[in-house]
Amino acid sequence: MWWSPWQSEESAAAACPEDATHFADQETGLCFGIPEDWVRVDEAELGESDYTLVVESDSGNAWAGTRPVPQELSATDPEDAARKMISVLAEVGADAPMQIDTGSLDGHDSAVVELKTVAIWYQVIAVEVDGDIVMMLGSTFSGEDGLIEQVEQVHDSLSLA
Repeated sequence: MWWSPWQSEESAAAACPEDATHFADQETGLCFGIPEDWVRVDEAELGESDYTLVVESDSGNAWAGTRPVPQELSATDPEDAARKMISVLAEVGADAPMQIDTGSLDGHDSAVVELKTVAIWYQVIAVEVDGDIVMMLGSTFSGEDGLIEQVEQVHDSLSLA
């Protein structure tokens, strides 16, 4: 993830060059790469979405999006934020069995939370930066092993500026 609250957009862009396979989300401070067959979703297609930047596979069967943590989640830390976001996406309780990996990303507290239902696989990465929590979410169908790996590739490319 790239986070640069005190830098200008110009200095953030230098740290995270944008091209067809690399994106910087100025609203969340996140920066990441995508596989070659993925594309950015046009802002008009996001409609009422709270996601600030969304990318998807060329089939449209896998996606990843960035956003700040919704205030209504009342998240206390990255793990709490990621668990609550997955519970909203998958419509399960926050106490549903999820795979959780906590640690740090470039020295900032982070959590990766994953849930695989019968139909859909979800992964959320949340990072605390300067008292705020930002996240990247990704999803695909549970049987799409190649697409799960591609979403993980997008998530693995996150770093902080």
